[in-house]
Amino acid sequence: MELQLFDAGVMLGRSKMDKGGSFDNLKDLRAVMERLQIGRALVYGALAKDSCPREGNLLLSEMIADEPCLFPAWVGLPGHTGEFPDAGTLKKQAAENRVCALRLFPRQHNYPTSDWCCGELFSAMNEMHMPVFLDYGVEHWSEPMPWDEIYRLCKTYPDIPFVLVRVGCGSNRPLFPLLEKCPNLHFEISYFDANRGLEAVAQRFGACRMLFATGMPTYNPACPIAMLHFADLSDADKQKIAGENLKMLIGGIRYAL
Repeated sequence: MELQLFDAGVMLGRSKMDKGGSFDNLKDLRAVMERLQIGRALVYGALAKDSCPREGNLLLSEMIADEPCLFPAWVGLPGHTGEFPDAGTLKKQAAENRVCALRLFPRQHNYPTSDWCCGELFSAMNEMHMPVFLDYGVEHWSEPMPWDEIYRLCKTYPDIPFVLVRVGCGSNRPLFPLLEKCPNLHFEISYFDANRGLEAVAQRFGACRMLFATGMPTYNPACPIAMLHFADLSDADKQKIAGENLKMLIGGIRYAL
């Protein structure tokens, strides 16, 4: 069976931590996607992550405007300092640029996700049913995630499909009760190398809670591709994880100018 891979986590542009593997341009990205047989990708900008979210997001949308297989994920911030649009402007710009997700880096960008700081941002995303990727910069499975914070966000904003980034093999004990209690919680599988982990999640919660992602170019795409191909799952479940789930989340966005 040929999987229709829709990568939920690709960074485009030269990272400030680049060691020679960044996708500096679209040609580089296209070549790797073709080699790996990844048909579509949700991409965010290195400039938006590392330096200037406002400028980096707009640059990303401009770069991929004529690329039907690439979909923009903007890097978000709370808008109080002028570094990022306020909630009303963000909703308008998201509609104009057909933004498909918001990606947040609370630890790297040094802000809390509490309502007093991010309430307006999350409320806007809740109105739009916009997928929000929570990236806490996890590099090793032993690093903790703020599980209480994730639970609070899911319960406070039930119309946001939240997607956890780089959930590792040591996360099942807090992850499973969260998946049970929070139907709007999803996670991408780029780092989920728990033994028969995909099978366990699919059996208990359904394959619809998982999204295929590679974490390229920061991380090696071989692991998630192999995990999905060789998982003991039905073809239908594999296709859901490969791309149908992400396509469904994007299709549920409510754009409003």
